[in-house]
Amino acid sequence: TTTTTSTKEPTNKTLQTSMCQDTSCSNHCQIYETPFTTCYNGHMLFPHDPSWSVWDIRDEELQEPPQHEQQHHHPPNNSTTPLASPRQLPQSQQFQRSFYATHDSSCQGEPTDVYILPLEECVGPFGKPRPWGTFSVVVVLKEHENKNDETRHTNTPSEKVITTRSLQG
Repeated sequence: TTTTTSTKEPTNKTLQTSMCQDTSCSNHCQIYETPFTTCYNGHMLFPHDPSWSVWDIRDEELQEPPQHEQQHHHPPNNSTTPLASPRQLPQSQQFQRSFYATHDSSCQGEPTDVYILPLEECVGPFGKPRPWGTFSVVVVLKEHENKNDETRHTNTPSEKVITTRSLQG
């Protein structure tokens, strides 16, 4: 009798952002991976890339339905055109991006700007040099199993799930 056991480690989520030069998000794109639910500073992560401002950012799942009064209409990255208000989408197909007045990945104090953004849709403008982009939440789930060595990629409407399995015995 062969018994296969499996244990799953906690998931690690990141946000994959594709920034592009055109409104269809298909031309001259650059892909970035940033923390999800953790404060970060894009300028520190990508110091030679003008797409990122010096302000701290926190991207996170929506905990409550979006409220229009929470949204500020001051675009990041010195853009002069504000982002359009999002359509009514299920919470699982959106995320919240908050900007802070800090520059050290601490996100201290209240956010200066808050945006509710869709996942898997081309949105913008954000500012030069790549003003349009798409966002995808990437979930890495490590699974240890005693039989196989396998990596499986599964896509859902709002998350890309990457499961890795390693041989145990």
